[in-house]
Amino acid sequence: MDVPDSPSPDTGIVWSTTWWAGRRPRCHSQFTSHEEYVQFPDGQWISVEKILDIIRSGFSDDASDHDPPTFDDDGVPLPKLRFDDLGAAKGDPLLATAAKLAEVLPERWKIAVFNLSGAADEVRSFAIVVDQGKPSPVPIYLFVDAAAEGRTLRAATRRDDGGGAWCNALLRIYEDGTVAAHYDYSSPPFGAYLGERELELLRRDQELYPRDRASLPSWHPSKA
Repeated sequence: MDVPDSPSPDTGIVWSTTWWAGRRPRCHSQFTSHEEYVQFPDGQWISVEKILDIIRSGFSDDASDHDPPTFDDDGVPLPKLRFDDLGAAKGDPLLATAAKLAEVLPERWKIAVFNLSGAADEVRSFAIVVDQGKPSPVPIYLFVDAAAEGRTLRAATRRDDGGGAWCNALLRIYEDGTVAAHYDYSSPPFGAYLGERELELLRRDQELYPRDRASLPSWHPSKA
């Protein structure tokens, strides 16, 4: 599969052919008979459907026509980054994670979506930033090392009802500094690609952040 320069019929977003370090992703369809995976330049495999899901959920509305949200679903005010003092975010696990992306954001951007995926002590991440200077929104893919911040965020947001720590986190960062987070505790981490290394990480994750057996998803290796 190559990366088209025309808008995707599913998302209406033009895929960028300019990839980190000037490299395009590799594609593979042999992991399963049903899904196609892309290997990004940093080595992680992500299913194509997962990438489309992130784009749909992160950019489902036109950010240029909507003000940033003010409250989360529970009515709690959303935190804000101070772009002129990113160091001030160190005391807050969520803002500290968002600040890692803010350090490398391009000049022209309206909204950025930071995807983190983790198990045990490993957190992988990439970001999609819409370039608002193009006639059609073009996603720019950035690979940001936020492993340490991601581990801290997972620990800080672990569920106290036996649900463990999140497998995936989606952070939406707006140009005014607003950060909105969505934590997914039930979908497979690592772009839905679960090789032997990933399965072992999940087994270790169950030791670090134990889940009640009833809350273990069917794909989790500790479910058996």
